[in-house]
Amino acid sequence: MVRVGSRDTRPMIVAPSTLRAAESGAAGALQPIAPLLHDTSLTEIMINGPDAIFVERDGRVLLTDRRFADENHLLSAIGALVASVGRRMDLSDPVLEARLPDGSRLTIVLPPVAVDGPMVTIRKFATSPYGIDDLMAASQWRPPAFSGRPSRLAPTC
Repeated sequence: MVRVGSRDTRPMIVAPSTLRAAESGAAGALQPIAPLLHDTSLTEIMINGPDAIFVERDGRVLLTDRRFADENHLLSAIGALVASVGRRMDLSDPVLEARLPDGSRLTIVLPPVAVDGPMVTIRKFATSPYGIDDLMAASQWRPPAFSGRPSRLAPTC
């Protein structure tokens, strides 16, 4: 929820103090993305408005069927995320970069910087590190080709 403080005329996002409270609270601010937050097969969650929630799975970006009721619901979820990292956002500081309690990277951009409305990115990390075989299978890495010539860094005799 966005609330204007009595002394400060800038909107300030306020919300429950933890992600768990927001997920299970009466408002259920994070309910639309709660399953995504717990899905270990996802590497990124991208929210580009109340009805545009994308995920990255296996290197592919997919549009989900998850939705927030409206922009106020999205702002409540943003408030819950901001509160979970013990930070504050307002119009004078519309960009937040932080780590969620589980270690995921959180980036939030609010208007006027985000001209089309609030945007959120949550970059999750694999539960087990990728090995060389995983990277090769995903076409993310290939061994260097051997040219038959010694490397310039190799010692010369």
